[in-house]
Amino acid sequence: MTDTLFNLAGEALAEDQSYEAQAEVWAETHPIGMALFEQFARDMIRDYGRVGWKAVAERVRDAPGVERVDGEFKVNNNLVTYIGQILEERHPWIAEYVGHRKRTHG
Repeated sequence: MTDTLFNLAGEALAEDQSYEAQAEVWAETHPIGMALFEQFARDMIRDYGRVGWKAVAERVRDAPGVERVDGEFKVNNNLVTYIGQILEERHPWIAEYVGHRKRTHG
């Protein structure tokens, strides 16, 4: 049995539309949010020497100027890791400061 994935509006997704794909859409449609992810990651690296994408996401959620996606969430928790990976691809140097968990699935 496979789990049904839902988009940010709660609609069922096609099987090939993953959280990774949703994160790519979020990144493209939320340039202010992506800029904040990058800035807050840089700030955390400067201040603490490490960064966790969940902690960055919490700062983004508190920041003014980021649109709410579905009236409730600015950034869905399921997308945070994938958004971080997008930033790591754009700025490879960031990856050495990010603590990654071992994946247990997918």
